[in-house]
Amino acid sequence: VQVGQLLGSAHVQDADADAAIHGVAISWNRATATQGVWQWRADGQSTWADLPANTNGNAAVPEAAFYLNASDALRFVPAEHYNGPVPELHLHVADNTHPATESGTALNLADFNLSGQSMTVDAVVVNLSVSSVNDAPTLTHNTTLVYSENASPTPVHTSITVDDVDHATLATATVAITDGFVANQDVLSLNTDASMGNITGSYADGVMTLSSADASATLAQWQSALRAVAYSNT
Repeated sequence: VQVGQLLGSAHVQDADADAAIHGVAISWNRATATQGVWQWRADGQSTWADLPANTNGNAAVPEAAFYLNASDALRFVPAEHYNGPVPELHLHVADNTHPATESGTALNLADFNLSGQSMTVDAVVVNLSVSSVNDAPTLTHNTTLVYSENASPTPVHTSITVDDVDHATLATATVAITDGFVANQDVLSLNTDASMGNITGSYADGVMTLSSADASATLAQWQSALRAVAYSNT
């Protein structure tokens, strides 16, 4: 979002009738790598850059505020699979009496935010929360099936692993024969045991469908069942 649009009249007011937002000095950025990163882009540019980590332009280190012009853009890029609150971003707003300043300049707030000067004393606090989304389960395997015609059913993927970052149980899975499938010759089968919980298998037309009642089977149980799906040819 453009910095000037982020800070509309609902957030910033100026007693001067002809006042306008010139830019902001970011004095507080505590987003961590596990949460994500704030990024900025200069007006007219296509490349995004990270805001300095651990920005502290408050009283302790007043010269460390990071300046952006109103026409620049600002965004937050969450870390993979992160959802939840993002630490506050503190912005000190400069009006159109502020001297021309290059985006990305480190400013000493004390030079500009005294009473009657061009920048707000108090910071505008930006609060942000990243909503959760459903991440698809992932499968990883490095097995290649070697099978001789008319041999006994042979497990297809004995080293497959199952993962899901936001669910501990799963509902269904399918294993399918695609290229070269021949009906009445190519068959998939599943012999269930206690390690698979309540997972059951149903085979038809080259597709083995695995199901767990009430989606209660754990990732470990799914991994056990998928490793047990076997191929045979008659």
